[in-house]
Amino acid sequence: MRLAPCIIAVHLGCLHEASQTCGNGSVCPPGQQCADTGGDQLCILVTCGNGRSDPGEACDDGNNRSGDRCPADCSPPCGNGVLDLDEICDDGNTVDGDGCSSNCRALDGIFFVSPSMVQFMATEGDELPASVTVTTRLEFRDSVMTGYPPDVPPASWLAITERPSTSVATFDLQVTDTSVVGLRSTSVRFTTDDEHGGRSFDLPVAYRLEPSALAVQATPATLAFATAAGGVTARPRRVNVTTSGAPASVLRVPSWLTVAALPSPAASPEFAVSVRSTSFPVGTALSDELVFATMNASGRLQRTAAVHASYRVVAASPEVQFVAPYLGIAGRGGTLRVRGRGFQIPDTPVIVRIGDIEIGPVAPDGDTQVTLSYPPLPEGRYPVTISDPPGFAPTGPELVVVTPPSFTYQAIDAPSSRQRIIYDAERQAIYALNVRDEQIEHFVHAGGRWSARAPHAVPQIRDIVMVPNGRSLIVLDPDAINEISLTDGSFALVRRADNPFFNAFFSTAAAANNGKIFVVPAESCCPHFFEETLLYDIRDHSLVGGRCTITNGGRAESSEDGSRIYLSDNGIDGGNPVQIFDSLSNTTHPSTAALDLFGVSISRDASRVILSGADVFDGPPRANVYDRSLTLTGYLPLHSFLASRDATRAFVYVEDTQGARLEVYDLNGPLQPGGLYPLLRTVMLPDPANGGGQDSGATMTGSLDDSTVFISGSRKLLVVPVNGD
Repeated sequence: MRLAPCIIAVHLGCLHEASQTCGNGSVCPPGQQCADTGGDQLCILVTCGNGRSDPGEACDDGNNRSGDRCPADCSPPCGNGVLDLDEICDDGNTVDGDGCSSNCRALDGIFFVSPSMVQFMATEGDELPASVTVTTRLEFRDSVMTGYPPDVPPASWLAITERPSTSVATFDLQVTDTSVVGLRSTSVRFTTDDEHGGRSFDLPVAYRLEPSALAVQATPATLAFATAAGGVTARPRRVNVTTSGAPASVLRVPSWLTVAALPSPAASPEFAVSVRSTSFPVGTALSDELVFATMNASGRLQRTAAVHASYRVVAASPEVQFVAPYLGIAGRGGTLRVRGRGFQIPDTPVIVRIGDIEIGPVAPDGDTQVTLSYPPLPEGRYPVTISDPPGFAPTGPELVVVTPPSFTYQAIDAPSSRQRIIYDAERQAIYALNVRDEQIEHFVHAGGRWSARAPHAVPQIRDIVMVPNGRSLIVLDPDAINEISLTDGSFALVRRADNPFFNAFFSTAAAANNGKIFVVPAESCCPHFFEETLLYDIRDHSLVGGRCTITNGGRAESSEDGSRIYLSDNGIDGGNPVQIFDSLSNTTHPSTAALDLFGVSISRDASRVILSGADVFDGPPRANVYDRSLTLTGYLPLHSFLASRDATRAFVYVEDTQGARLEVYDLNGPLQPGGLYPLLRTVMLPDPANGGGQDSGATMTGSLDDSTVFISGSRKLLVVPVNGD
């Protein structure tokens, strides 16, 4: 009976010393006890947690919790998989090279910077983009310094703010401006300072600033003011300022200008700009920038637009004297050359007024000419002047716009020959020069028919030309330059200038668009002599010489717009260079075309010049076609010819045994064999201009719109419609 308790006691004592069963069912070996760590149960030394470092313990902080520099089982903290306060990492082992060093103080042997690169993006003028926080995990209990690699200059656009800590250091990176558009980049170096020698990491930083859509535009970009001394004030200019941001404001105004906002739509505001004073002396030349501005919504970005303004005070106002060609066609636009003086003021274009329409600003061709294009206009008379700078037009130049009538075929009995015929589209009349009968023949169109008026006798008449404004005819006789008014209905001959030569007579004439008439003299006794041409001014009736010399009895012909006059020899001495008078430069120069002229026809603007002369006899009979500088472009059959006013066609009159006909050639078509222009069509004529089956030549001119050709022979004046070409 006494042995049983002992056995039981012995048995119970043995179980206690051998093991301990934990609450989760696990059993701890002898010498260890079960510890509850809060999230798990594990076996620890029975001495662990008493606050003393007993044998077998790496540490003992008086508790059984991990993560407080001493693990719950009092084992070494590094390698237990729990990140303690002194550890950078803990991957559950103490092996190097697996991402966490054996002492748990470094990630793969370096400190860690996150993110590995930084990018900023923003739009010009907007708020600054948000800062970016950069975190560094330190290898040891050390510090981090920031800077730039040695070969990288400091970035003025980047600010770095440090917020250090013991194991993790944070830095705020912030861009400092949104004004420089484009991509900027740099590298920020993070460097540790510790007893192990330190480490560094270069962080790439990029900043892309996109351009803002904010814009301001001022139109026009230049303003040129000019006035004559003592004249009227320069007219105010308007500037239209459009923006994509806040309404435009005036940022800067030169002291000699005033600017006022005009009532206008908000989307397209206008400003009136005026010269502040008119008391500046002659020769004053001022220039400066007028600046407009707009802002974006944040007020951080401003855009500006500058308008260059200039102001000059000249001695005299621009004067308009003539326009050419003075006739226009209703419903069609055209090109107009405005002639006068005082047009060219440095850096100052002009505005031309045609009736109530203003055209410009236009840059003058020179001091005496402005070339412009005008829009289609209805029939009427349109005064032409310079409105800006304020000009004057004492002779009352006009653009006369007419509606060309539709002519029908007609053969008018007209015996005798005519050396020149002039079609007057304004008055629907034809003036024909008849040297043999010493008269100007006069035909008028009324009631749909042409009829002959009584001729106007002019003893010893030599030539006739119409002046640039269409108001009169210049009539040459051997001893005088005369003028016949076409506006008063009298058709009276008025003597204007006498012949200054005692041994020569006036022979032919041609009108330039500046009011000058080229007059070519001739001598009956000495055909091989060279004669000096003269210039007659229709305004003051003066006559001057010295322009050029051509062989006695030569001829001169002008383009309809009067921009060019071509002068040649008389066909006696052989081909000398044809002279070209340019009315803009008021100079004459020789061309490369060397021939004596028997026939000449020139388009409205001289872009096509048809000549027949001595050189054509070197090959088949032909007429030469040139451009305005007399560069050869092709050929036509050698008969009577006429260049269309618009320079696109040539009309050739042929009269032979096959009958009378008008051939129409395409001056823009490809050249045919022999360099001839292609034939477009042939108009057979029921009546010959001469008769007898012999092609004895004819004088030709065309209607204003090239729809009709007038053919004058020794027997008839033919009116030939050529529509439908």
